[in-house]
Amino acid sequence: MEVIVGVLNEDLVNLATGTGPLWEWVDANLKPYYPEVNMTYVVAGNEVVPGDLSSLVGSAIRNLQGVLLSYKTSVLVTTAVALKVLGSSYPPSARVFSDSMKADVVSSSES
Repeated sequence: MEVIVGVLNEDLVNLATGTGPLWEWVDANLKPYYPEVNMTYVVAGNEVVPGDLSSLVGSAIRNLQGVLLSYKTSVLVTTAVALKVLGSSYPPSARVFSDSMKADVVSSSES
């Protein structure tokens, strides 16, 4: 069985901006259970893109991945976006971000 661990939306600020809270979050929520629990992903926030917290997602993902790599884990970090960010969703192979969201998604991934 594989487990996906979620980061609460309200924790994104600390995980995106500070190293102390970041390490504390990993030490409290992942380290006690890894590697006995087969964690495959950490999801940074839930449907915060689009929204007020969307600018934090890229930094939170990079910071979390950095800590996880330092612990030599194979856990990956991702996020879950709201379906309304898609311009086209069918067929699934043709999914693209809506024009209004492209700038937000790209700037979040580069920040």
